[in-house]
Amino acid sequence: MDIEVAVPQEYTTKQRGDLLEELVADFMRTQGYEVEQEVRITASELDLLCKNKINKKIIYVECKAYRETLSANILTQLLGTVVSNNYQEGWLISTGPLGKDAKGFKNNWEEKPTSEVQRLSIYTPERVIEALINSKLVKAPPQEKAVELLKNEDLLGNWTLLVTPYGRFWAITCLSGGVPEGVLMFSATIGNLIEDQKLLRNISKTDASIRNLDFEFISRVRQLPLDNLESTSVVEVQYGNSWSDYRPARPQDFVGRTEAQ
Repeated sequence: MDIEVAVPQEYTTKQRGDLLEELVADFMRTQGYEVEQEVRITASELDLLCKNKINKKIIYVECKAYRETLSANILTQLLGTVVSNNYQEGWLISTGPLGKDAKGFKNNWEEKPTSEVQRLSIYTPERVIEALINSKLVKAPPQEKAVELLKNEDLLGNWTLLVTPYGRFWAITCLSGGVPEGVLMFSATIGNLIEDQKLLRNISKTDASIRNLDFEFISRVRQLPLDNLESTSVVEVQYGNSWSDYRPARPQDFVGRTEAQ
């Protein structure tokens, strides 16, 4: 399972970060914390500063709405902020995976004595999703509903929790010939299937990594015999998000050969 903050192209980096901060703020409130957002202390902009309602413990929470890997520098800087401001704890909430050096930092850190480990909590995408489900802010992916729709579990791909300006959704890719072709969307808070075409089109216009898939795939599922779902004569080529993506390159990433593009 993955988690992504997906926004329209015109959104700024700050607007993307605000969406993740709102989600994390909701989570911290479920854990008994009062939340202040965008607190600035000595020219350092903090994402969230949270105070426990009972024991008054203060936690600094840094939110990273990334898709690329995170370096160990982010973790060391976070730890420095916690120590220099004398916060009891610092939390990193990331939608992007840890890079090799960050994984090494995490593994070494979590082997330290409990008194030290508590100063820094590292929430990887997997841990973020688990925490959101356990706090009941989002429901678990509705696997059974998706299987019921397609009648074949082998046609289901990967689940992604999308945090968007239009709401929070579970998206699962639908396979044809082993290749992702369409998407089924479910509300992450209620669990119901999303069939509103206008809403689906709005989500498909965000920068989600699955945006090139068919977001109105459910309409085809309703119309076609189930046997036809396993064989499609034409599959749209999926482009990478950048020149370094392992998926096929976008036309604009090529230099020259205008006619070929």
